[in-house]
Amino acid sequence: MARMFFSSQNCQGATSEATGKTYNADKSGFVNVTDPRDIKALQAGGYVMAGGMPKLRRFFRCDCGWEASINSCPKCQRTDLTLIES
Repeated sequence: MARMFFSSQNCQGATSEATGKTYNADKSGFVNVTDPRDIKALQAGGYVMAGGMPKLRRFFRCDCGWEASINSCPKCQRTDLTLIES
């Protein structure tokens, strides 16, 4: 599932021209799109994919709970994080 948004804050959702499915915006203004055809159609209409941190197989976790891709915590300035491999 992809989270997408439109640059207009008043957008309540969209209907895909590819499948005819209607996607309503959640309270944060995002639409959760389930069909890859709809993702392409909505992108062509001006919707943008919501970004985020990619899921990594190897990452570091600080004692404060912060997760990072490098061995450094910006919250508490520690550099002795635990390596997590999934």
